[in-house]
Amino acid sequence: MDTTVRQMQRYVQKISKKAGMISDETEIVTDCIVGICKSGSCKVSDIVRALGNKIPFREETRTFYDYLSDPKAESEKMRDAWLATVASAAN
Repeated sequence: MDTTVRQMQRYVQKISKKAGMISDETEIVTDCIVGICKSGSCKVSDIVRALGNKIPFREETRTFYDYLSDPKAESEKMRDAWLATVASAAN
């Protein structure tokens, strides 16, 4: 499982670099995707529990909620970069 998580983290970092995202956003997106894979759930509370960070639970969930609700967050760039990567492989 650890190897899969590392591979996933590298892939997310590669895509976010293509998207031009800043490192703080890349870290949150990476944590989110890894947490979803580990927990099998899309609930923020389950994602945070699956990550098992040393940050207090409420503080960590607040970070996720703040990012997800921020209209200035650049997470949409991540989707576009991923689609461009996948589309180039499909051609």
